[in-house]
Amino acid sequence: MSSLPVIPTKKISSAGLTLHEKLNLTCSKIEASLEENQEDAFKAIRSVASANQDLLPLIREGDLAKATTVIEENGRVLAQLLSVVGNDGNKRENKLAFHLERFGTAHMLVDFFATGKLTAPKDTPLCNDEEYIAAAIGWAQELSRYALHRAIDGETASVELVRCALTELHQVLLTFDFRNGALRRRYDGMKYFVKSVEDIAYELSLLPGEASMLLFQDGVPGADNGHATPAATAAAAAAATDGGAIEPAATVWKYIDGEAIQAIQQRMAAFDQQREFVIKEARDIQKLSKQAVFSVIRGQNDAARQKLSASLKIIERLFVIVNAHPTLRPGSFSGALEEWCEAQMLLDWCEKKTIPDISDLPCALNAAEYIGGLSDFTGELGRLAVMLAAKRELAAVREIMEVDLLIFDTIARVNNQGNNFHKKLEAVQTNLKKIESLVFELTIMERSGRMKKRMRLGDDGSSAAGPGAGAASDE
Repeated sequence: MSSLPVIPTKKISSAGLTLHEKLNLTCSKIEASLEENQEDAFKAIRSVASANQDLLPLIREGDLAKATTVIEENGRVLAQLLSVVGNDGNKRENKLAFHLERFGTAHMLVDFFATGKLTAPKDTPLCNDEEYIAAAIGWAQELSRYALHRAIDGETASVELVRCALTELHQVLLTFDFRNGALRRRYDGMKYFVKSVEDIAYELSLLPGEASMLLFQDGVPGADNGHATPAATAAAAAAATDGGAIEPAATVWKYIDGEAIQAIQQRMAAFDQQREFVIKEARDIQKLSKQAVFSVIRGQNDAARQKLSASLKIIERLFVIVNAHPTLRPGSFSGALEEWCEAQMLLDWCEKKTIPDISDLPCALNAAEYIGGLSDFTGELGRLAVMLAAKRELAAVREIMEVDLLIFDTIARVNNQGNNFHKKLEAVQTNLKKIESLVFELTIMERSGRMKKRMRLGDDGSSAAGPGAGAASDE
């Protein structure tokens, strides 16, 4: 007996070689899409993060000239990064949103010390609606700290200015209906920022001297502080005396651009309606796709094609909305696309023994959705493998093991580029291990002669599987 182990050999069928070449081509396309400008973008994001980290200390120390220079440079870099990200809402949310919010907060603070007002949305073009609101809440948090230090130095007028500005911002934010999420959690802190400044102002108002007289001059909040002006109130009273209809008093915003923020609230409300619609329709896509998978498993390919065609019509309809609102893609819709891709792959494999390339699919999937579908596809292949193992079709189960191995190598290659597909890779590895165990058990049965014996029993009209078939089926 040799003292050295046998060197493994690569055993792959001609069909496997063809599939290997196709998956390699797909993998190259995915890598190209993921690596495009990746290195430069990573360096730029790191530089923005570092600069943002230095901005708030500069502002707190009063070095506004240097802070303004940093803000201008960061603005140029962020604008370039946004042009790279384009309409990919997932990349923007995951990579840039946090940095845009911190950039917006710093910009708002510098503007506040120059104008005494919150920067208007039109003057922060890099931030979208949610990023602007998050930045404004961050601005309020910083000003609550600023007010405390100004109170320590006895600068009562600055404390009162902060109190009025934060009260106006809180008043307009009360009209928003934030859904559960990061922005809602940020908003929940707003009332504490306002209360903190109000407590500081109240403590200062109890002190003797003229400075305390400057506090709470606008009421709770005051006439010019987000409420009707005396002139507007008098006009409304006159209209009521003349028998006319009482019009709502016009709101006058002194420290914020209230109308623009209210417009954001309306856009966010409309966005939430679109979001609910996309979530509902995505559930229908998932349901049809799962039904298509079950149809393929049962051998009802025509029914599967009908369900996939119906789900594709919904996908095309939703793409119109998602292209207009890219941030709606991650989540339910992206998950539904993965389910649809998985079902399409299973149907193509059962009919043609091939896996569609990412560019061959009738709808435009991104890399993460395609990889997700490819990973889930191995799970459905596992179902087929169990059915084939119950029929003792070793060659067919080996073929599925070969496909799983090729898919594992493909996803591992993409994941090695620093992309976050490790969970999908682990799922494929788990599915591959199950198929390998099936192949091992069937091989042992074949070598022991038990498989041939059971096949002969089946030819005689008795159970083809024989004793123990239940255990094989359960696997």
